[in-house]
Amino acid sequence: MKKNNALLAVLSSTLLLSGCVSGKGKPLPAMTFHHLPPLSVSVGEVRYVDAYDAGTDVLSVAGTLPEAPENLIARYIASRLSGGGFGGRLDVVLERASVRHRMDEPEGSLQKILWIDRKDVYDFDVTLRLFQFAPSGDQVAGSVLTFERTLSVPAHWSVADREQAQAEALDALVADIDAGLRKSLRDTFGIL
Repeated sequence: MKKNNALLAVLSSTLLLSGCVSGKGKPLPAMTFHHLPPLSVSVGEVRYVDAYDAGTDVLSVAGTLPEAPENLIARYIASRLSGGGFGGRLDVVLERASVRHRMDEPEGSLQKILWIDRKDVYDFDVTLRLFQFAPSGDQVAGSVLTFERTLSVPAHWSVADREQAQAEALDALVADIDAGLRKSLRDTFGIL
């Protein structure tokens, strides 16, 4: 019986360690937004405010991703939105850019022991608050946009494969934010 347990442990270790090597390992390209033309918003100025304090969100694992979502969103807003009107201001306030990690365990004791079907799950949660101000400084409109996305990655994937999947999830999150912002600026604010 002890031989079987030792053999099982050796085989399990071999399988787990083999998942750590993919041969890819190349650095991911920097995420840019040059392919998106700037959106001219009918206000004199667009101001981005980062009100999210990542240091106080102790459960967030955003810092372990290829790029922290709050940095990506700041660059996206700076390159995508520009003031094209004659007065007033649009404030885009980042209130939350959290990424939480959880482990989905498989059903069955043998699968748990061998880590079969175990998945790392990343829950992305972004909240943006938009405020439009008249040239007089009075607030004339406001809106809250929330974006959520979930990424499930098999636990046996290599670091390179995991980072690639995380980068693709961040790209999809920014696409969601882009669609939501355009819809809100067009339909709610009427300034696009």
